[in-house]
Amino acid sequence: MKNTLDREAQRAIVSDNLKKLREKRYPGHGGKKQVAEAMGLKIQQWSPWEKGQRMPSEIRLEKIAQFFGVPIEYMWTDHRTTPAAEVAAEPPPPAPKSNDVQIADAVKEQLRTALQLNNVMAILKLKFSVVDVEIVTVS
Repeated sequence: MKNTLDREAQRAIVSDNLKKLREKRYPGHGGKKQVAEAMGLKIQQWSPWEKGQRMPSEIRLEKIAQFFGVPIEYMWTDHRTTPAAEVAAEPPPPAPKSNDVQIADAVKEQLRTALQLNNVMAILKLKFSVVDVEIVTVS
């Protein structure tokens, strides 16, 4: 769909969709800064995209779509003509994980791996001790 539109129309559609996604995820004042920081960008990068002054690159647009949990096609679709009832029915994108949640998830995964390794080590020790016992009893 994006190839059939001129650049100005593409920019307007992408701009509108960026704004809608940001407002759903970060309602209220300061949302631009929040989304920019969450994506590792500066607000000076995000604002021109949302205002329709500049167009994000294809790669950046894919990362934005992934961040908001929408298919890339969503970014190129003109939702301004979508009836209000359909827009309201769209499920909200998942909330981003805070750094604390991401760290907790990473720690849990590391603990899970450590426990698995511990279990393997305990089994190996048990097997070696059984072998030692067998060797002692056999000799």
